[in-house]
Amino acid sequence: MNARSQGLVGGPPGDFFYLFIPNERHLALADAPPDQDLGKRIRAGGWIADWKILNFQLGPGLASDYLANSFAFRLCSDRLRNVLEEARGSVDMIQWLPARVWERNGPELVYWVLHFPVVTPVTSASKTKMAGPVIVKAVLDANLVEGHRIFSFPNDSVSLVLARHVKEAIEKSGCTGTEFSKLPIA
Repeated sequence: MNARSQGLVGGPPGDFFYLFIPNERHLALADAPPDQDLGKRIRAGGWIADWKILNFQLGPGLASDYLANSFAFRLCSDRLRNVLEEARGSVDMIQWLPARVWERNGPELVYWVLHFPVVTPVTSASKTKMAGPVIVKAVLDANLVEGHRIFSFPNDSVSLVLARHVKEAIEKSGCTGTEFSKLPIA
């Protein structure tokens, strides 16, 4: 049973949370050669049709489902991807871009870069704190987030915002490398 069949899509917005990677020494960092154009391309949005698999080398520590990486992309394991796909709202536009993470003396791990080809405005214009085009402190607008369950903000390759039921599904699944912080909503 998914979020759509549970009637979770289209109701009142409820609580939303940032998903971020906890600062824990035992979690590994995935590293890839620098590529400024690739970072700009992801932040610019739009559907990416000519993506080539991005290869990362796993550093010391444990690979997690939400994996810290040198690009600061939203890098998700198959398990986390499946949870997010099952829980997303019908209006949430998501593109999954393939990536590989290589362990030093181990197998290749399949990961996905979570990309938002279309980022709709969801913040309160009067209450969100901005520094130029950068969001310093987001306050969600209850009317604008209606129907959304997974989203980010414009020009942002890092932020990932989830509705409460998505957060709970991630926790229930046992996905690693996740921590949550509640966002204000007006």
